[in-house]
Formats: sequence, C-alpha cells, structure tokens
Amino acid sequence: MKKLSRGVPAALGLSLLVFQAVLPWTARYFMTMDGPSHLYNARVIGEVLFNPSSPYRAFYKLRPALTTNWGSVLLFNVVSRITATHAEPIVATLSVLAAVLSFFYLLRSLDPSAAFTPVINFLSLTWFLWVGFYNFYLGMALFALAVGYYVRHSVDLPWRRATALGFLLLATFFTHILPAVLAVLTILIVAGWLYAFRKPQLLLPLLVAIIPVCLLMGSFVLASREGIRVTPDIILAWHNFPSRVFAETFQENPSGTYLYPFMLCYLLLGIVLLRRSEWATARGGLLAATAVCFALYLIVPSHGFGGDDINARVAWAVFILGCTVAASGARMQMAALPVALVITGFLGVQLYRSMNRNVRNVSTAVEEYARATDSIPAGATVVRIHFDTVPMSRRYRYRGLALDPMYHADAWMAARHGWVDLSDYQAPSRVFALEFCPVITDEERSGLWNLEKGDQGGLASLQLLLHDFPSPIDYVLVLGDARSFKLWLDQQMDLVGTAGTGDFLSVYRRR
Repeated sequence: MKKLSRGVPAALGLSLLVFQAVLPWTARYFMTMDGPSHLYNARVIGEVLFNPSSPYRAFYKLRPALTTNWGSVLLFNVVSRITATHAEPIVATLSVLAAVLSFFYLLRSLDPSAAFTPVINFLSLTWFLWVGFYNFYLGMALFALAVGYYVRHSVDLPWRRATALGFLLLATFFTHILPAVLAVLTILIVAGWLYAFRKPQLLLPLLVAIIPVCLLMGSFVLASREGIRVTPDIILAWHNFPSRVFAETFQENPSGTYLYPFMLCYLLLGIVLLRRSEWATARGGLLAATAVCFALYLIVPSHGFGGDDINARVAWAVFILGCTVAASGARMQMAALPVALVITGFLGVQLYRSMNRNVRNVSTAVEEYARATDSIPAGATVVRIHFDTVPMSRRYRYRGLALDPMYHADAWMAARHGWVDLSDYQAPSRVFALEFCPVITDEERSGLWNLEKGDQGGLASLQLLLHDFPSPIDYVLVLGDARSFKLWLDQQMDLVGTAGTGDFLSVYRRR
C-alpha cells in the first residue's frame, strides 16, 4: 500500500509533466503575448554586440544602467540560433522543466525521501507562463532552487557553499529582481527560525552570501526612474487572492477556478497537520516566510518600478512555499494518493482545454499573420499600432485569454526576417537592457510607446512619426478593427497585405 501511495502520484505527476512539456508543440506555431518581444530583443542585443554591420545599430544601444531580465536574453539568443520560428516553444518547454525540477528540488530539500507529486505540476502551471513572462517565471524557479539549496546546507554552510549560494542569488537577480528579493527574504526568515529553534549556527557565511545581491537590489531601486504608481487596496487583494495566478483566462469562470481553492485548503491543512518536530525544522521557517509573503501580497501595489502585477507575483510565492511544506509533511503524505488524483483530474482537463484554445486556435491566427507579413524584407523599418482585437479573438476562438497572444506578433516576424520593429515595447520602456540611440528623441520614443494602444494619442503619434522621424518608416501594421483610421492611412500609404478580411491585420507600405 505504501508503494502504491508513492508510485501512483509519481506516475501521475510525470505524465502531467510530459503533457506540459509537449503542449507548445501540439500546433504549428506557439505564441504568448510577451514571448515574441523577448525573442526580438534578444536577437537585437546579439546583433548590436557582435555584428558591426547590423542595421539595428542605427536605432538601438545597450542601456548603461543596471538592468535585470537577462535570463530571456541569454536563452532566446542561444535557441534562436537554431530556429527563430520555433524559439518560443523551446523556451516554454525548457521553462516548465526548470520550474518543475526546481520546485521538486525544494521539496526534496525538506524531505529527501519525498516522491514526485502532481502538487509540483500545479505550482508550475501559472498565468505568468501563458503570457510569456519568462524572466519572472525562470526567476521563481531560481528562487526555489536558492531556498532549497540553503535549506539543504543550513546546518553546515561552509564558505564554499556560501559562495555557491551567493552566485545563485546573483543569477536570480539578473533574471528578475522580485524573485531575488523573495529569495533573500525567505532565506533570512528560515535562518532566523533555525537560529531560534536549534543550536545557533555560524551566520557570517550566510550574510556574506547575500550582501552582494542586496547591494545590487538597492542600487537598482535607487536608480529606477519609476517608483510606485498605484496604491494598494488590501480589501480587494483579500477578495482576489490568489489573483488568478493559476488561470490563463479572464473569463467569468477562469481555468483553475475550482483547483486553486482546493490547493489553498491543502496548504492550510498541511500547516495544521504538521508535527511539532517538523515545526522546529526549516519547514517552520518556510511557513513563517509564507505568512510574510501573504502579508506582502495584501499591501504591495500592483504596479511599480517599471513592473506590473507585483502583488499577483508575490501570491505565487505563497503557494510555492506553503504547498511545498504541506507536501513534505509526514501526515499529509499519507493522503498523497487522493490529492494526486484530484489534481490530475483538474489539471488534465485544464491542459486539454489549453491545448485547443491557447495553442491550436492561436496558431491558426499566427499562420494568417505570417502570410500577411511575409513579404516585408529584412532591414525594413516597421511600426505596429494596436486597436480592438476582440472580434479577432472571437473569430479564432481564443476569446477570454488573460492577455492578447497576438499583441506582439510583429516582434516574432521581425526576429524571423530581420525587420527593425520600432514599436516593440521593450526599447521605449526604459526598463530592459535595450534602448533607443540618441538619434531618436524622447518625444519620438514616447510616440512609439503610444502605439501600444490605438487611442487618439496613438493615432496622433503615428501621424507625427510618419512625417517626422530620423529614418523613413517603411511599413505600418494595423492590428485590430480600425476602419476610420484605415481610410486616412489609405491616402498616405499602399495596402499590401491583409489577414482576416482586414479586421485582424492590415499591412501598409510607404509610397
């Protein structure tokens, strides 16, 4: 019976992992909202650094300021040398594998004999993956890895292991700052907990390990041009917990609606059933960190320092820490089989729906987008303006996804064919490693940023950019339904391509 209770959950979890890993490959193309931008900017950075004759050098340069988000730059650069067309599904698969292995590493750090469980699959299937927040997603994998490494070696942390922990935290920071902050916070809480409940350990190696990353985090915050932009709403945060972290849709009944309350009960029950002897170990410290993260979720704003959905990101840490501790508890492991069956049932259905809506239906739209823009040559300067895409999402049957997966498809095509995609959001945002050269003024940068939405500001910006820009803009992509605007654009440029009878995408070329 014991073998059955361990073997069946492990088999179910590995089966779900295979499904998760192959999901991006179940259609011709796979695309998320931000994935194409990460691909494009990674390619541009590589060209700016290593190709003196690249046309990108006339428009882009690396920011001299301290920046993070280097994980996707390195990963997409390597993968895109093999294939730019299928770079994102490769990165998505690698990201899932990295998260699952890291979360399992954290679980085994608490209980070296713990078997693989579908709880790990649940933790890895989040909204952040479906919208292409790869830096944050990979950063949270490194967060679990760093915390697990410290838990394993907290009793004996010689200078060699402290150095390894320090480099792991630095890697987390340069991937994404928030997981680095959460990792340092969690490690300090666990260290304090163990110091109080067990014989005191030498804390100097630990402090030396975290000082470099703390200095970098402080420098990043001080140098940031953006502070906190939205004040927190504690009552709203309480009602929204966990802010649809495990849902890829924003429908009335989003995916994950019925699973994450079950997992929240699992987390709370795991705390209640924890034995007194287990409380005195690192488990107690991780649960204290879980409580702190939940408090942070309630009080931190949703936007700040150039990032969005900050509180939702912290909510994910609550589940990573709490559910991992619950899965490691001796009493909860006795219920591993029924828990595994429930999670597998919910996730199996969710993954099947995601395969059809998030992958196959979106792939059909991507194919039409590619056909409409295939004729744009390498080196062409291109801008994209975004209008209402609800009719498009209904046409291709992916209505309800959290964020529009076609939003930055222009960046995917630019990376494939070598366009200069001036309206991609990363360079004008002044948050990422890439920014515009001084030849593009702040006013023009703001105008390109305004093209993210096709409101009156975006229309006015495009009109100015078409007539007054350092380099002529060769192509304009109009994404979404904008009939009145297209009447004006028909007088300025030539229509050379459409997708979806023109209410999806219209391609205009400079006369």
